[in-house]
Amino acid sequence: MSTQDLKPALCILNPDDVYNLKNNHAEDSYYCITPYEALEMQSHGITFPVEPHLQEGLVLTREPHGRGYYYRTDETDCRVINERCLAIEAILSYLGGKEFRYSETSSFRSKHSADIDVELGGKKSGVEVDTNTNVNTSTNQGETGGKIVSAKWSGNYTHEGYLRAVELAKANGLISDPTIATLLEQRLPSHPNPIASQEYHVNVTADLDKSIHVLEDISANLQDKVGGHLKVDVNTSRKVDQSATVDFFVSFGPIPIEVTQKAIEDEKAASPGGKDKKWFWLVAALVTIIAISIVVYIVM
Repeated sequence: MSTQDLKPALCILNPDDVYNLKNNHAEDSYYCITPYEALEMQSHGITFPVEPHLQEGLVLTREPHGRGYYYRTDETDCRVINERCLAIEAILSYLGGKEFRYSETSSFRSKHSADIDVELGGKKSGVEVDTNTNVNTSTNQGETGGKIVSAKWSGNYTHEGYLRAVELAKANGLISDPTIATLLEQRLPSHPNPIASQEYHVNVTADLDKSIHVLEDISANLQDKVGGHLKVDVNTSRKVDQSATVDFFVSFGPIPIEVTQKAIEDEKAASPGGKDKKWFWLVAALVTIIAISIVVYIVM
């Protein structure tokens, strides 16, 4: 089963309720599945929460990244936001970042005092990237619940580090964010004018806000149409704060000339025109060698 086939939310219901909805309220049955269908999805690698366990009436939200679903609460929202902020920090370190800081403009994060460990690149909390990319980090994070986080790095840039940054952006659901996508484009080694520093803003909860409305719709539409009670939590502090926009600043080290030249050569070789030219010169060289051999043979 492809992740593209996964719906933004699921409501697990009694088979009789699902049958009734599909036959009498088809428009309200889109997110509804039976426990047996959930187990079938699980057998295909789709993950479901251990707590709460699969049960009738449970409403689940699709994970922001990965193949599965989770039960949405204040704590899970806080975890997603922290994971994304840490992921952005790691992405920028891989892109050759030198100085980094961010501050949250909403009060959402400060309402949670629990310390949250996030594992990225092999080290928890303070992010340290893989050593084989030649990028060393030294991160000084503010206290959990604080507003300011800062970090300083050496600014080393490698093509392997850039590829790792792209992987992290995809894995954390950030690749589609226009700001992150622009930074990745402007830090390409083949870019003629790579960016040196920038201040920018990322709404790290846009998809969370959207899924809240989905949960609200499910709760409202099914309230009088199913027999049991729906287990869904839409009373999050995100309802008050609306969004968590994070203000970032980053400065970058220079991209080494040899990395730029290597990237340009690789792009030319990979392009259809580059391959055609390569074969053209190989054929031309072969024809020249044959012609010289014939002339030498005739002369002799």
